[in-house]
Amino acid sequence: TASGGISSSGNLTAENVRLPGGGIISFDNSLDGSDQFILGTDSYITIDGDDFINLNADTNIKVNSPKIMVGASTTPTNTLEVAGNISSSGDIRTLGGITASGDISASTLRLGEAVILGDNKAIKWGAQPLIFGDTANNILTIDGDDTVWVKADNVISTYRYTWYNEN
Repeated sequence: TASGGISSSGNLTAENVRLPGGGIISFDNSLDGSDQFILGTDSYITIDGDDFINLNADTNIKVNSPKIMVGASTTPTNTLEVAGNISSSGDIRTLGGITASGDISASTLRLGEAVILGDNKAIKWGAQPLIFGDTANNILTIDGDDTVWVKADNVISTYRYTWYNEN
């Protein structure tokens, strides 16, 4: 049993270390929490790396929580909630859908099956809607301003007319 400060110029080895709620492990010359520290209470742990926290593992880093927030200051409503941009230098893969309230930008878009647009939505090149679907009236509009080119090696067919390549 000791009271007051304990000082050591060597290593400290202990089987268990217990700090009272609100106790701080400090990595500076003071215990005022002004630099890097680990603080713990009965319901949370704060790791303050001042400028940077580096987590290294030989195999995996596991985070186990029903909800995770990154950069947000409120309680997350989704399993993973990120405030700000998400960037990837590799593929982003999902077993479910991707939903966006803004634009999705890509230099190449590869689709495995179908493009499904909602009612009265259009495919645009630039600002002009060129292919527009009106499912309520069963109308597909292709708008090319002055000219619409449709090219086929052999047959172009519509409900009433068929054109053949005579070459």
